[in-house]
Amino acid sequence: QVERDVFVELDLPGVLVNHGCDPKTGLTGALELIALAAIAPGEELLYDYSTTMLEDDQWSMRCGCGAPICRGEVRDFPSLPPERQRVLLAAGVVLPFIVAELRARGSLPTQGSSDCRKPS
Repeated sequence: QVERDVFVELDLPGVLVNHGCDPKTGLTGALELIALAAIAPGEELLYDYSTTMLEDDQWSMRCGCGAPICRGEVRDFPSLPPERQRVLLAAGVVLPFIVAELRARGSLPTQGSSDCRKPS
């Protein structure tokens, strides 16, 4: 999902990037995959699908990524704990349409958090 009602069908190599609840990559507003932490050669590329989802929870999927902070389910960005939202927003990997809509709703998390970890 790249806008409220716009979705893209990925081609190679993008279709090979899977979801992870604590990913080492993220998508920018320009739909570029960027590194958030060092990635070892051969390591699977993961990004948090929730950073591209705002469908009023009409879609979800089970998650078994195995990360210590695995949520067990992938849902819309607003479903993430506020501290995790702040980390991903600070990393610049939440699509702009989500940021704009949450700001308009008055539900964009404020700065400051007890979870200061960056995505790893």
